[in-house]
Amino acid sequence: MSALQIYHIVVRMSYLSIRSLPQDIERALKAEAKQCGKSKSQIVIEALAEKFGLHSKAQKKKRLRAFSGKLSQEDFESLQKAVEDFETIDPSLWK
Repeated sequence: MSALQIYHIVVRMSYLSIRSLPQDIERALKAEAKQCGKSKSQIVIEALAEKFGLHSKAQKKKRLRAFSGKLSQEDFESLQKAVEDFETIDPSLWK
């Protein structure tokens, strides 16, 4: 067994191959990766995490900060507090 094979067994990394990726998606993915200074894999992982609601609180806070632009710290904290309510599910509404 090679060192690389052992590494993959220990780390247990998952891989995903996407076949027949439409060219327009490939171009958009490549452009986004370049603009953000990230790999295409990082962009895809972030998109999947967003789709499935798997962002950590730190990531959500960072994204909210970017979205909020140049708000004062006080305004940013007010906005963050107001948005927290959207993450709460009221079970009585789903009956």
